[in-house]
Amino acid sequence: DLAASEAAVASAQAQLDDLLDGPNDTDIAAAEANVRAANGDIAAAYARFDANRAAPTAAEIQAAELELQLAQQAATSAAEQHTRILVTEPNKYLAEDDLADIEYSARVQAVQANADLAAAQQKYDDLINGDANTISGSQANLAAATASRDAAQAQLDQLLAGPSEAETASAEANLAQAKANLDRLRRGPSQAQITLSEAQVEQARISLQRTQNNLENAILRAPFDGTITAVNVSPGEQANGILVELVNNDSLEVVLDVDEVDLGEMSIGQPAVVTLESWPDVEIDGAIITIAPKANQDNSALVTYAVNLSLDATDLPILVGMTANADLITSNREGVLLVPNAAINADRTAGTYSVNLVEIDADGNETTTEIPVTIGLRDNQFTQITSGLQAGDRVMVGNIVPLRNPFGPDSDGGNGDNGPGGNNNDGGPFGG
Repeated sequence: DLAASEAAVASAQAQLDDLLDGPNDTDIAAAEANVRAANGDIAAAYARFDANRAAPTAAEIQAAELELQLAQQAATSAAEQHTRILVTEPNKYLAEDDLADIEYSARVQAVQANADLAAAQQKYDDLINGDANTISGSQANLAAATASRDAAQAQLDQLLAGPSEAETASAEANLAQAKANLDRLRRGPSQAQITLSEAQVEQARISLQRTQNNLENAILRAPFDGTITAVNVSPGEQANGILVELVNNDSLEVVLDVDEVDLGEMSIGQPAVVTLESWPDVEIDGAIITIAPKANQDNSALVTYAVNLSLDATDLPILVGMTANADLITSNREGVLLVPNAAINADRTAGTYSVNLVEIDADGNETTTEIPVTIGLRDNQFTQITSGLQAGDRVMVGNIVPLRNPFGPDSDGGNGDNGPGGNNNDGGPFGG
């Protein structure tokens, strides 16, 4: 900020002023004292080095030789004593445990005598040749003292010589940079800097949005509430095809395979009555909600299309995969006049229909009269009469000579299962 930049300018100016003013008496006196102390350390290091390298006196050598000889004699004696115990036939008057204790004691004395001999030999060698570790340490101390003296002398020489051109130039450059930074803060950012910062912010925003989108896309969300019935992928596998199968038992659908011949009679919203194999006596209302635009892909010779039916709410515990039957209602009429299909006489050549009307004559006898009628819708039981009869009229049901089969080829009898509407297809009350 502005205060920090002003402080940096002041600090750089102070450093430049110190260089230009040169060293003061206090700094020089301290540097000279450091040089004197370093020289004293060198002298002490030389003294210790010389002392460690000094030749031993004759008395010191004689004493060391005597100590070494005594150690050699003691080691030899202890070894011989231990050997005699090992090779001499055991005393038959000594118990085995006592003999073992004597052997162990002799072995310990031999080991200690050898250790004393090694120590005496090392002492003698150090006296004659000098202690290598001590001499090496003295040399290292002397080198360190010399390096400290050289550094103190160099610092004193630098103080007496004053600042170099390079030091002065560096201090001036630092001051100029600090002033430039302060001026830039006081002027504020340039338009180019503002534009660059705005671009960086926008780039960061885009990167953040991309990361958030990637995170969002990495989360698999179900399109509706339900129960997972199958997971077709494992962690680490390449996702391909259907990953998870989800079932919503609150909005089940019936899928019908409908022959292409019957597809023309169906439309979206068309009502239906559905029964299930598990509950054949319970009817559930439904309606067509989708008709597949493409035929089913199978090896059958028949061309079928998938037709989906919705189901109204029911208390039945319906499960996915149950078998269902559906009656589709192609048309519906209320308050119409019906007669049984067996009462209809059909003249297919003329395209006309008639019924045998039953009446009572003046003598009270029943008579039948064939009268023409026009028909409407039909199902597998009844046919709608649109004209020719009135409610309450009686008609002959069945065959009377010479009447014809109502909905089949002309013959002397038989009931037809098909009405004037064509194939029945097990539709609703008036399904065509």
